[in-house]
Amino acid sequence: MAAGGLISGSLVVGALGMVHKSQPDIAGLQIVAASEVDEAAVSLESGFARTAAEEARQCKQPLAFVTLLVDTGQPPATVRIRSGTYVSPSISLTDAPRRVALPFPAPYPSGQGVIMIEGTAGGLGLWLSPGRHIKALNGSQAIPVRWTPKTPPC
Repeated sequence: MAAGGLISGSLVVGALGMVHKSQPDIAGLQIVAASEVDEAAVSLESGFARTAAEEARQCKQPLAFVTLLVDTGQPPATVRIRSGTYVSPSISLTDAPRRVALPFPAPYPSGQGVIMIEGTAGGLGLWLSPGRHIKALNGSQAIPVRWTPKTPPC
């Protein structure tokens, strides 16, 4: 998403620093606002993006988002996110926050699921609620997530 949709780097880093939790606590996953669906769809896998954006605009199946960044001073990293059967394209990360969309990892009405972060990174911050920090990602990390289902979802 464009700069307007990003949370400032210092706010994200500060919030992640305060939380600095280890798993397995469940983190909150946020929904992409209807007004941001087209912009969010750009970060999705191209074969999935059009259908997912249309379903989100029609309030049939919402999209979620997560903001990621590598720790200051760490080299850039590349990760993927698995959310249910969806696998994101490669996501290039620096110490600047990057917001990416994804489908909810389980049926939306269930209110809970697991996302997987895959790749290698010296230090990885994830802006969820509360935030998560992975000291060293070398392979994959499961993150239990929850959300509050709404009817309709947008």
